[in-house]
Amino acid sequence: EGGPPAIVEGAKTLAAPQATLISALARGVIGGDLRWDLIGLGAVIGVIIIVLDAVVSRATKGKVKLPPLAVGIGFYLPAAVTTMLVIGAVCGWIYDKAVSSTRYADVARRMGVLLASGLIVGESLFGVFTAGVIVATRDDAPFAMLPEGSAWPAMLAGIIGFAVAVFALYAWTRSRAKAV
Repeated sequence: EGGPPAIVEGAKTLAAPQATLISALARGVIGGDLRWDLIGLGAVIGVIIIVLDAVVSRATKGKVKLPPLAVGIGFYLPAAVTTMLVIGAVCGWIYDKAVSSTRYADVARRMGVLLASGLIVGESLFGVFTAGVIVATRDDAPFAMLPEGSAWPAMLAGIIGFAVAVFALYAWTRSRAKAV
């Protein structure tokens, strides 16, 4: 409605779940038809998760946690988005375990956080660039390398490419930390 045709024609082409959530909340408050019962239910669930996190963390002496923010993100973001968050968390955990017993562990951890931050910023910038290309070309898959209908091979290729890139970048980061 009022947007470029590439955005209007394909509702999922440039989906923005976070913006959609905030927009729905704002419209509900302004229009007076917000489902306050659901907001209350969400608040109750949030409190329960915070309490569970405290109980689990105390019972396991801090070894196991239930981060409320991660649970909340899992509730409202699509699986395609949250899957990468989980993969990133696992990669970070593996990296931390790999460098924790080295003499340069503190530097390596900080450099790992810098790498992860760079990946997040890079993904965001690439997303903005991709959105611009989608709007300019009116093509919802301007960088597609496999023919339409090849969803599984494309996902597998993406996962393998991502894993190789992350492994190489973390190996490079570890070697740089060792040199410091």
